[in-house]
This record gives sequence, C-alpha cells and structure tokens, in this order.
Amino acid sequence: CFDNSPTFDEVPSTVICTGYPFTYIQIAFDVELDSLVYSWAQPMSGVNQPITNFSPGYTWNSPLPGPAQNPNNVAATINAQTGEISFTSYTNGAFVTVTKVTAYKCGIKVAEIFREMQVVLLSCGANNPPDVTPPFANSSGQYVNYIDTVRPGDFVSFTIAANDSDLCPNSTPQTMSLYATGPQFAAPVNPGGCFNPPCATLLPVATPANPITGIYGVQTTFSWQTDCNHLNNKRKERYCFLFKVRDDFCPVPGKKGIAVYVDIIDPSIMDSPDSISAFYYYLPYVSVWWTQPADPEQSFQSYIVWVRYPPNKNFIPFDTITNFNHTLTVFDASIFSQNTVLEFYVTVKSGCGGSYQSMPLDTAILFLPLSVENMSDNTDLFIVKPNPAHDLINVSTTEYTGSVDYVLVNALGCEIKKGAWEITAKQSLQIDCSNFIRGIYFLVMTADQRKYSYKLLLE
Repeated sequence: CFDNSPTFDEVPSTVICTGYPFTYIQIAFDVELDSLVYSWAQPMSGVNQPITNFSPGYTWNSPLPGPAQNPNNVAATINAQTGEISFTSYTNGAFVTVTKVTAYKCGIKVAEIFREMQVVLLSCGANNPPDVTPPFANSSGQYVNYIDTVRPGDFVSFTIAANDSDLCPNSTPQTMSLYATGPQFAAPVNPGGCFNPPCATLLPVATPANPITGIYGVQTTFSWQTDCNHLNNKRKERYCFLFKVRDDFCPVPGKKGIAVYVDIIDPSIMDSPDSISAFYYYLPYVSVWWTQPADPEQSFQSYIVWVRYPPNKNFIPFDTITNFNHTLTVFDASIFSQNTVLEFYVTVKSGCGGSYQSMPLDTAILFLPLSVENMSDNTDLFIVKPNPAHDLINVSTTEYTGSVDYVLVNALGCEIKKGAWEITAKQSLQIDCSNFIRGIYFLVMTADQRKYSYKLLLE
C-alpha cells in the first residue's frame, strides 16, 4: 500500500519574545487529504534513543515554561486538530519541543512525521506584537472569529488587516511585514499553484519571499471561489490559511500569526420518497408516482426510478428525472413481457454534484396483465394535432371508417372526457380542452376492439 507522509508547510519559529501570549501555527499538509492528528512527542538523543531526563518542572509533553517556573506563565498546549501551540511565558531560556503528526486513512494510521524544534525565549523590552483583526464577524457583528463555514459554490472574501503603533528603540515608527502560506493558495504564494483549483488569491500578493510592508498598518484581501471539487468526495473539508505579521523591533521582532479556517460543508443529503405507487393509465401506459421528499437546503439533483422484472434478479435504473416537482413517470409497458410482475423503487441523488444517492424506503409492485396484447403498435392510424395543444385537439384519419370510442386521461389516470365518434370520409373530431388544467394527458382511441394511445401536452 503506497501512501505519502504529511509535510510541514510552515517554517519553524525559533526566537520568540516573552511577556505576551504567543501562538505558533505549524501547518501540516497531506496530498491524499488524510485526517491529521497533532500531539507532543519525545525528543531523541540518537536513533531509537528518546530523552527521558528533563530539568525539574519539564517533561516531553510539557516542554515550555509553565506556572511552576513563574505564576504568570501559561503552560503550552497543542491543538490536536489544528496543531496550534499556544503559551505565555515570562521565563527566558532555550527549550526543545517535538511535534508528531499522525495521518489516518479511514480510521487506520498510515503515516507519522516528527518535527523537533529548538525554541529560544527572550525578553524583548517594551514592545508588543502587531495586532491582527479577526476576519469574520459573529452574530452580533463583532469581528472575533477565525473560522468561516460555507457551501460549495460560495465566494469567500475577507480582509486581513494588522496595525502596530509601537516605536523602535530610536523612536521611529515600526515597519510591519505581512505574508501568507497554505497549500490552497495560488502562485506566487505557492510557486506551483494550489493542489485543488480553483485556488485562493491575495491582493496585494504577500509571499514569504516578498511580503507586503507598511508603517503603522498593513492589509491584504483574500478571495476564493469554492466549488464541489473542494469537498474531495467528503461531506466536509477544512482548509487552513496562515497569515504572519512581524514588526522590525530590535533585538527581536514582535510576531503574530493567525490561522484562518474555511470549512466547506456539503448541503444536507436527502432521503428517498417514503411512499411510492404504481398504477395503470389506459394500457399499455403505466405510471409510477411517489411522494416529494424534504429538501430544506436545495441539494436535490435528480430522481432515479428503478425497476426489477423477471428474469432479472437486481433492480436496474429505468428513468432519471431532474425536476424536483415532477414526482411521476409514465412509460409504455408493452416493452415488458405480459403476465409478469414489475417492482419499482425511487432513489434521490443529492448533495454537491449529486454525489450522494439515497437508499430506497418504499417499493411498489404492479402485475402486468395479458391485456397489453390488445394494444396496437400502429399509432399512425389516427392523426392527433397540434401537440402541444392549447384550446382544441384535432383527431383525423384517412384509413378508417366506423365507430370509435375515445377517452382523455390526465397524468393521475383520471378520465377527463370521453365519447364516441362515428367516422365518415374526411371527417375529423375536435376535443375542446380550453378549460383543462395544463399538463400531460393521454388520448386513447378504441376501434375494432384495439386501443391506440397518444401522449399529449396541453400548454
């Protein structure tokens, strides 16, 4: 079994100022889009030689200064889903951390990678890191969120803005630099482009090699057109975009990194119709009807009508209907053998691009009698026009004289109008349909004990 291991997409931060909360964001990426889990791991002194002796107050899973060293310290934690390491330290020194990233495919561990990093914590004096405004507002309109949830096809746009009013030691304004990383960015942030187009873009472009700079303030605008491909055949996919801002304070610049997450969620999937019926119009036409399922998020793509008939053991797709409000299909049963049993069910394709097909909830059974043989294949005996019709249906024939019975049936199999027609040479029948509901109808003509059926559309 071949599998690519995850890779770290972010350069380590090794020199960090003390005295304020700091978050180190280490984006790991897996080209197979396996599920990733972050955790602390033991540092090694050699091959298969983990370090077990630590200074008092430190362990491999508590590698940075905590309250034991200074009551104002906040011990480092690692987020298992995002890999973010957060801490506050007022203690200077050099420390070693090890992060393990484990990749899971369908719940099975398939790869692990490790990053060992030396962290130097220094007192930087009277300097605060740049302030970055969260890009997303909450329900109260306050910009406090770093996660946005969207549907495939949504356009995502936001501004990353940072400001810093602190001065350098020589009392000059600080210059800030802003850049972004993340595997879903387009070139030039990723020189080779993103792994799953369409790619996200920045304006102005801000790359690690060429960050955008500004005094007191700096900003860039993020844009991304999402689509179904970004789900990667999943119900939900998360994308991470890292933005880093630093000032030019000496001896150690103030740094601030934020991770912006965009969760793409497939619209809710639909259930199959919970009731299905099969019944006759006038032979040989048979109708399959079903209840309309709920579709609160408009994720419907199509109905699939399935049929099983001897000698087939399995159901096969028989018809596809893409109109959500069309819950009826009508077909000519003479294509099947007579004196047989037909079984039907209906499923629904929904979700992004119709990627999900529901399981059937109900089945309809219909016995096909021998009377289908009474149907004639010669539909040219009568001429029915216009079709589509509006107010009048005209029926004529050049090959038949005698008595004809006719019946007009609607899409639910109900008789709308019937009568008799005594045909003489060049005589035609006119059926007034001006007061009928617009839709599909069937006109069945009976002549010499044979039936001739015509499908009509009233507009």
